[in-house]
Amino acid sequence: MAKNIYHEAGSEPTLGKYAVAQVTINRMKSPDFGGRVCSVVFEPYQFSWANNRSKRWTTPSGENWVEAKRIAHDVLENGKRIHGLDDALYYHATYVRPSWARRFDRVTKIGLHIFYEV
Repeated sequence: MAKNIYHEAGSEPTLGKYAVAQVTINRMKSPDFGGRVCSVVFEPYQFSWANNRSKRWTTPSGENWVEAKRIAHDVLENGKRIHGLDDALYYHATYVRPSWARRFDRVTKIGLHIFYEV
């Protein structure tokens, strides 16, 4: 979870990091995705960093890594969630326009990410 937060939202505001974590949690609960963090994160073509084997096997460092680990713990162990993102399963950066985004309902924009629900 922490690596996903770090690589997907490392330079985003704290709320954006929580939002990425929540999408991961929401996917764990969805029958369309795996029921475990690693199953969700490492599903092919879902999170761009996870397709890069060198990033999979390195351990980040620095302030953003410390915050990512804290948020991962807060989400996994303390059940921290963002109201309004309860059904969000997808997101993308504001600087890309994926074709799949038209099929889903836009929920909100946080930092440089736009979040969607089915």
